[in-house]
Amino acid sequence: MEVGQKLPEVLGRDQDGKELKLSDFKGKKLVLYIYPKDSTPGCTSEACDLRDNYHSFLDKGYAVIGASIQDEKSHKKFIEKYDLPFRLGEFYLNYAEAVFKYLGSADATSAEFPMSAREAASKTRVRAGMPQFPIGMGNDAFWAKYTNERFVELAFEGHRFWDVRRWKEADRYFTTIKEMKLSKNTDGSITYTPNTVTRQWDDKMYLFPIPQTEILKNGNLTQNPGWK
Repeated sequence: MEVGQKLPEVLGRDQDGKELKLSDFKGKKLVLYIYPKDSTPGCTSEACDLRDNYHSFLDKGYAVIGASIQDEKSHKKFIEKYDLPFRLGEFYLNYAEAVFKYLGSADATSAEFPMSAREAASKTRVRAGMPQFPIGMGNDAFWAKYTNERFVELAFEGHRFWDVRRWKEADRYFTTIKEMKLSKNTDGSITYTPNTVTRQWDDKMYLFPIPQTEILKNGNLTQNPGWK
């Protein structure tokens, strides 16, 4: 591939063997990093650097795709070994959220975004043999179902904290937290004890404070709410 050359519609298959199409990312900016081989030193360093800065890319509207000549089994092993967060299920859910917020309803489409939020959010469910999101859902019903789908699909992948912050729903999820304590007994069995933890949250924590030195340098800056 050369500079200026257009990407093909079919990009390949992801680590789960699902076909990856360029049109799946219509309306998003795309970071495509092509590397020679899974788990080699240079490629691993590059992938881990993208992993560590992954949420910065998301915040700026980018999707991240890695490509090499190895098969799906090799990719999956590489992803699991280094906890790489880029996978198709997440892209579909990101798309669903963005299109829902932009077009205003779960079933809305446009020339620019031909796949609805409902269709995109259903992709991971169809793959697992589960029913799709129903047609005609109200906005509140869709949002509740979507946030739960994201909670389940992306569990233990490091997204939940950032999702809740982005939605500005920390007062719902971060003040009362349910935990499970595991205790190993003398006979080797495990005792599971549910517990509820109460924590403090202040809405000013959605935004970091701007250093006073920066405000003094630029008179156009004003401190973020709650940090004065």
